[in-house]
Amino acid sequence: MKNFVKLIIVFISIIYLVSSSELQAVKIGAVLPLSGEFTLEGRCALRCIEMAIEDAGRSGLTDLELIPYDDSSTVSGALLVTEIIARDNNFIALIGPYNDWCVRAISPLLTKYRLPTITPSSINSIISEMGEYLFRICPNDEYQGRFLGNYAITKGKNIATIYEDNLYGQGLKFFFNDEIKSKGGVLLATIPYSRGVDLSSVIEADIVFIACGPIATINICDELIRGGNPFKLGSDVMSSQRFKRWASSNASRIEHFTYIDTSKQEVKAFIDRYKARYGELPCDWGILSYDAANLIIASLPSANNRKSVKNFLTSLGNEREPIKCITGSISFTPKGDAVRDVSLGKIIEKKAVVQRVTTLEPNIEKPQLPLPDVNEEGESEEPQVTEAPEFVAYDEPPRVKKMTYPNYLRQRQIECSGILSLTIDTTGKVADSKLLRSDAPDWIGEIVIEESYKWEFYPAKQRDKVIKVTVAFPFKFQIK
Repeated sequence: MKNFVKLIIVFISIIYLVSSSELQAVKIGAVLPLSGEFTLEGRCALRCIEMAIEDAGRSGLTDLELIPYDDSSTVSGALLVTEIIARDNNFIALIGPYNDWCVRAISPLLTKYRLPTITPSSINSIISEMGEYLFRICPNDEYQGRFLGNYAITKGKNIATIYEDNLYGQGLKFFFNDEIKSKGGVLLATIPYSRGVDLSSVIEADIVFIACGPIATINICDELIRGGNPFKLGSDVMSSQRFKRWASSNASRIEHFTYIDTSKQEVKAFIDRYKARYGELPCDWGILSYDAANLIIASLPSANNRKSVKNFLTSLGNEREPIKCITGSISFTPKGDAVRDVSLGKIIEKKAVVQRVTTLEPNIEKPQLPLPDVNEEGESEEPQVTEAPEFVAYDEPPRVKKMTYPNYLRQRQIECSGILSLTIDTTGKVADSKLLRSDAPDWIGEIVIEESYKWEFYPAKQRDKVIKVTVAFPFKFQIK
């Protein structure tokens, strides 16, 4: 009798556990920059994902739970929160991150934990080689660069390019310039952008292509408008909230790559809905994030684990028809790149309109020259020194006041050493940091660069005067 009672208790316990697991919400993770430089974009993306989850709930899919995490647009932040999500099997998919360098850094974790991930905004071509669990719904930098290069050559022969020396800008610059040269255009100048750089050499260009982040793009446009106002052609950054706000009172002679065809009724309806709720227009990446969430939601309830979600996304455009989203029908190539429609936007009298829409062709032939492998700070993985840094004589070198071991590396007992090029200003703060050499993988180097901006120094001196200098600074992180 006692044994029978025990069996009944065990049986009831099993039923309870099974019922509990069935009632447990399906989790979707979001890794976004909710603090730091790209907070506006991250916040908009999160709002749009939340709207997709709410829409699914109204349609009867009530067991979805969105768990957002902030990566602060840093490699270490993205690695930390992605690992938290990846280890929890209740998460069936991930949306994000926003930045190319963060997506590239987390890709090994996605493969290791088999976590299907859709990035709504990362465009670097290298990401196409980062594993079968990574998908993106925005066209890569090769498509954007060649698309815009092809268009630029119809507007004028004399072209100038201004780019930021990071993963985003490097890729766009490479493919845009390659397309211009292949079409017989003349590249008057190719300028890596930093505050204070002389842009006078581009004023006479027929077209100035800008491949930079939102803040740099606004600064460049401001300067070009004051200096003669040449025609400006931009990447998808000009679809950001930050740029749209600036453009509403400043923009002129601008065209840009976009994903949003505002002539479509469903696009207008979503934008009106978002504006009524939040009092501002959504950025393109926010609407793409809404689509990313809906692609994952479309895999449910038939896909109830990571493998089935991944298989569902892979099958779009193959065994299954493409999914019709707000920004158009979307399917994927075998490498996770989107097959979709894109648009060319135009700022007319300070108002954004869609000039034309075209279908993205995914099978663009790869160029023979390799795309430089760059990290967040824009340095090559194996940097080639093309210009010696300006030497500033000093009597007393800078000395370390505060140097910290990156928490992400310390917690995982990761050791590394190498040499950084540090520019230390007159207050002892690190104004610029570049990795010259390291014995660790590139993503670890990126974390060290991030950390170096927190270090403090006693500034260098020339006689009794503190001065700004650039020095080669060896580092070694070792668990003792």
